[in-house]
Amino acid sequence: MHIEKKNRINSKGIMVRIKIQKPSIILTSAGRTGTLFFSKLFESSVDNIDSFHMPDKLMNLSEISAWKKQIEYFGLYNITVARIRGKYGIRFLSDQALARSKEQAYIVDALFKHRYRFLSKLPHTYYAECNPTFYGLIPYLNLVWERAVIIYIVRNGYDWIRSHMNWGQWYKERKCMSPLTRRINPTFFLNDPHKEEWDSFDRFKKLCWAWNKLNSIILEDLHSLQNARLFRFEDLFKKQTNHEDLIDLIEFATSGFSSNDVHIGKAKALVNQKINSNINTGFPERKFWTTEMHRFFNKNCGELMLRLGYPLDGDARNELEDYEQ
Repeated sequence: MHIEKKNRINSKGIMVRIKIQKPSIILTSAGRTGTLFFSKLFESSVDNIDSFHMPDKLMNLSEISAWKKQIEYFGLYNITVARIRGKYGIRFLSDQALARSKEQAYIVDALFKHRYRFLSKLPHTYYAECNPTFYGLIPYLNLVWERAVIIYIVRNGYDWIRSHMNWGQWYKERKCMSPLTRRINPTFFLNDPHKEEWDSFDRFKKLCWAWNKLNSIILEDLHSLQNARLFRFEDLFKKQTNHEDLIDLIEFATSGFSSNDVHIGKAKALVNQKINSNINTGFPERKFWTTEMHRFFNKNCGELMLRLGYPLDGDARNELEDYEQ
């Protein structure tokens, strides 16, 4: 049985926690922001790097070689039985961290166990993980990594909700619920005002709640971290700016790497290739939303939209003033 050694005695005889030493990029979001694309971006534009999307997510059983690697890195029990039971996986840990339902030491130890052994087996100098399920772990990353750059990508609430509605996973009705399908909700939080009405919410309202809740907490988590930055999804892919924000992201992400290993030109060549296409054929654009939908969105998401620099449609600003009175 492999046991990770989490502590060591320093030169002064003091017990200190071992950290992951490999220079790393941790890029995360609340989903639907192209995290798969960014894993490919770092892989193609940085030499000597191991770049992953969601390395411990169970692979398709037809991909035998990848599946064998996952078993080697994470253990068969962890990626199958433990995950199905909600006892293993970054998303389960992330939700516990976001809800502050576990002590800091528990979260840090669990995150260390999830990644220390895995990274120690990788052959290259640098590591990148572009994983949307890291959203709740931002405050804990510096306690596990010695040298990590943290990037959070936020997306316009209108488009994030539409993308999730069409993607069809979050808060989708299912005949059988399990830890794998359960998503963060107001019961995770002690004083959330929507607990009583949550069961009466449709998916649209639940997603409005999630966009506001997740991003509000994460903005606070990012505030005090010198090695973390927020980027807006829309800014990263504006062709008229010659992808200046995307280049800024890459330069920030690789600021601790050797400049000889970073190739911005390769990143530019990849940026126009669709890696993970959005499915936007079912749920309508916001101009076709009902008045009730607009009012619910504005009430629950409007203030944070403005804080993030996103415009609101129509008379939303006046509606916000009404809600505040």
